[in-house]
Amino acid sequence: MLWSKAETIDGYSLQPLDPYVRWADSSQWRGYASVNQFERKDLEDSWITFLAELSDAAFADPIKNINGLHTSAMDMVQAQSRAAAEPFTIYIPFAYRHAVPGGNPPAPSRFFTGRIQKRHLGQLGRIPAIARWELAQPVGRPDDRVADHETDLGGAPGRPADDGELGIVKPCIAPRSQASADSNRDLLLGTIDSGCAFLHASFRYTDTSTRIVQFWDQGVAREPQREYWSPASRFGYGSVLWKQDIDRLLSLQVPPPAGQPRDELRTYKTLAHMVRHGQARLPVRRAMHGTHVLDVLAGRRNPWHRDSAPDAASKAPLAFVQLPRKTLADGSGGSLSAHILDGVRQLMTLVKPKGKLVISISQGTHAGPHDGSSMIERALDELLSLRKDNFAIVVGAGNSRRSDCHAHVEVQPQQTVELALRIPPRDTTDSFAECWYPYAAANGQTHRLHMQLETPTGLASDWVAAGHECRLFGTNSAQGPAVASLIHASHVSNGKDAMALVALSPTSESSFKAADPALHAPSGTWKLRIKNLGAQGCSVHAWSERDEPVRPPWRDYPRWLSLPPAGVGGPLRVGPSESGTLSNLATAEHVLVAGALVVATGKPAGYSALGPPRGGARLANGLPTPNVLAAADQSRQLPGVRAAAVRGGDTARMSGTSVAAPTLARQLFNLLADSTKPIGRQDWQEEIAKLTQLPATRSCFATTPNEEGK
Repeated sequence: MLWSKAETIDGYSLQPLDPYVRWADSSQWRGYASVNQFERKDLEDSWITFLAELSDAAFADPIKNINGLHTSAMDMVQAQSRAAAEPFTIYIPFAYRHAVPGGNPPAPSRFFTGRIQKRHLGQLGRIPAIARWELAQPVGRPDDRVADHETDLGGAPGRPADDGELGIVKPCIAPRSQASADSNRDLLLGTIDSGCAFLHASFRYTDTSTRIVQFWDQGVAREPQREYWSPASRFGYGSVLWKQDIDRLLSLQVPPPAGQPRDELRTYKTLAHMVRHGQARLPVRRAMHGTHVLDVLAGRRNPWHRDSAPDAASKAPLAFVQLPRKTLADGSGGSLSAHILDGVRQLMTLVKPKGKLVISISQGTHAGPHDGSSMIERALDELLSLRKDNFAIVVGAGNSRRSDCHAHVEVQPQQTVELALRIPPRDTTDSFAECWYPYAAANGQTHRLHMQLETPTGLASDWVAAGHECRLFGTNSAQGPAVASLIHASHVSNGKDAMALVALSPTSESSFKAADPALHAPSGTWKLRIKNLGAQGCSVHAWSERDEPVRPPWRDYPRWLSLPPAGVGGPLRVGPSESGTLSNLATAEHVLVAGALVVATGKPAGYSALGPPRGGARLANGLPTPNVLAAADQSRQLPGVRAAAVRGGDTARMSGTSVAAPTLARQLFNLLADSTKPIGRQDWQEEIAKLTQLPATRSCFATTPNEEGK
């Protein structure tokens, strides 16, 4: 193995650096989901998803309103791409040309997603209309692009239905685009998750009438077996089932073999939906995270009060956005951010501008600035600021309190500290850790931190100053893909401070193949050293990123270790901390954050992530984080709660803040539905506090603990 010399990275584009792009280029994109599906010649033509923010100049430019569309800012982005030295195309979903649904006053958003061919990715950093952008993986197929216009299927002819011949179910007669009538409702409960059993009895009005007004599967294109699914016409990717399509499936379903009862699992299998590893020949999963979450959020019976009368949530219209399978395998978190933003924007279009909308999100990652300055947090805060009334986004705090994902240290002048990062063997995805610190002290003086990365075999990189990187190659020459990088950036796209990224390639291709040293990073304990050459102390927060391979083995995440003291003259060794373990969405200013409560004890669950945020408006304004503890476990001996499994009548037990978020969202929706006056975002904390006191709800809610979790 060979470390390169420290190389300069800053100053190559108009915007702050996205270090994940540097890593993708250094590793030749080998670790990113989907890339290995391509021949290498196809990779340059594949479409890369990105999340971006408009520059002040582009956003302040006079906006022309043409038929309700705010076009100038997005037109400016595309015009500048076409006017580049090497013209290229950016595809921006049609939804981002509209004003934010329900915004008061009507206004466009600064934040948008788009796609660009990989061969042109380097030019994206030279568009003046874009202030910052970040990579959002996984990479699409070479022909999987987002349309920058609304798909028009209004003239699509109807076709005769196939009522089950050859086991084929066609959900709708003909695909259709989204129409204005699809927004004509006063109430909506939405969720963004993975694995929705949309035929389940808990989500119906009657046997043949679903409450789900739209199911958007972001991860599966309208391929031949999905010919009769509709397109996500405002975003140009994925496929959609509307209420009438699901109703038709409920009335049809797939005819069972002679003498056997009808079973919705056969319908899911025919549609290749919720089957293991996406393979239609494999069985449908017994339980899915998204189905359980949706039942806690809006099932016919509240799982925590099964004997109580039906509430507003049990009768509400629903919408489900299903995340792509490989989104969770993107260890950088960028793919999750882009798909969540698209999902929220879509859900906002399914209700009247002044309608009542609550969205529950039970997904998140570990890393990020944790001060509300990341692009996804800023984007969600912007939407909540524009749609001020009758709108809430609820997220889980995260389950990472005891996952050893966070370390914090005050590095004093002329001091060296050492952190140890354990990387498990047979990890089939890239692994990441982020170290965040303020680039300048309060007096304006720049912090002078240098960092060094050492492999498990003791091979150390150069000391890397801000604005530089070192790459590790698996051979004795600086050729081929890098297997590790230490990228130390003074300004990054996903936050307002300096960040050093530790990026490692997979430690193995699969559990059945030995690691190739030329392509895979060594597993074991990596050491990150931080040296302060400045005159002032500097606070450094380090997060190891959540890592979930698409296929087994599913092993533990990368995590920080506690090592014994180094001895006299050695560096100060720092171990993990339970505080500061909130998810990457939970430090936005206006989102509502649910921690996990053990109902029997009235205490927080041991896994429930803790604050405080690293900084930002939420911390400055004294907002509790989480906003409240919500029921997630019945007791320590009986964790979780029973809710819907995939097959109707079956249940499964799940726990975590993934349960706490929909528990809180359900009660907030009930408050909205019963309220005769608007509830503004400034009112939510007061309403949440009442939940901890009212006899009907106080058993399921408790106030936020302190930083020690007490």
